[in-house]
Amino acid sequence: MKLVDAKAGDIVEIAEFLAPFCDVETRICSMGVTKGEVARVFSNSFLSPVLLDIGGSKIAISKTEAKKIKVKLIRRED
Repeated sequence: MKLVDAKAGDIVEIAEFLAPFCDVETRICSMGVTKGEVARVFSNSFLSPVLLDIGGSKIAISKTEAKKIKVKLIRRED
């Protein structure tokens, strides 16, 4: 599953970056997000960026970047 498909409240683990030779992995890793990191999807609205809560820090990832991040769903909160 890609990060862009996750819903608000989902707990996900970053599995891999689908475009490792572009700026996505560099930019995301510079924010402290690496493979194996567990995150809660705080918000994923239609036109807004994907907001993640990782260890109490909130970060925004654009939809374009979120399409290039593969995640594993750990738990879905309804």
